[in-house]
Amino acid sequence: MVKEIKQKEENWNFQSKYGLKIEDMFNAGLHLGHIKSKWNPKMAPYVFTVRNGVRIIDLEKTIVRFEEILDFLKKSVSEGKKILFVGTRFQDKDIIKELAEKTGMPYVNNRWVGGLFTNFGIIVKRLKYFRDLENAKQKGDLGKYTKKERIMFDKELARLEKFMGGIKALEKCPDIIFIFDTIKDVYALREAKKSGSVVTAVVNTEANPARCDYFIPAGNNSFAALKYIAGKIEEVLKK
Repeated sequence: MVKEIKQKEENWNFQSKYGLKIEDMFNAGLHLGHIKSKWNPKMAPYVFTVRNGVRIIDLEKTIVRFEEILDFLKKSVSEGKKILFVGTRFQDKDIIKELAEKTGMPYVNNRWVGGLFTNFGIIVKRLKYFRDLENAKQKGDLGKYTKKERIMFDKELARLEKFMGGIKALEKCPDIIFIFDTIKDVYALREAKKSGSVVTAVVNTEANPARCDYFIPAGNNSFAALKYIAGKIEEVLKK
């Protein structure tokens, strides 16, 4: 397989402006789809072959789609638009948080915040309450309450930080959502589509690419693959 991938890259003339290389993506595991029985037929154009019961993604097509999504994200950020990064699986959490913090973008890496796109007015009120409560604690204004009440406030702040900490600074609905797994975070995808926001995502062989405006056909289960994808996005958005 490694020999085939290297030969493929040598025979291909595509030049990536973002330094995307088939061999690097292969080493990171972006070619690894799901088992043969677990797939969406709409991903057929992006499957190179099947090996040991696993669908192998065509990395030539991954590069083209990856390039498109990086172009779009770069242009959007230059226009002042906000990208909401979403990844609530165990393997996504830290990578999502790091990417968002380094690029100054909001994120959700725990449970999806229902209504974030479709009922943003309510979410804004919750975020204001969150910020006000946090400021009150920092200023010592909660000292006037009983010990029991202060403990309750601390628990409330911890809960809000866990589920809404990544969107604390949001004042308007995000323009774009980037989802690292559209199967796990399908509710986020549905809300974004319903609100008319642009959906960008990593799409593995079991997902439906037609639900996204821009997508990267790639394996998204390993830390290495996720780090590679997040790293390239970070490079582009920080330039």
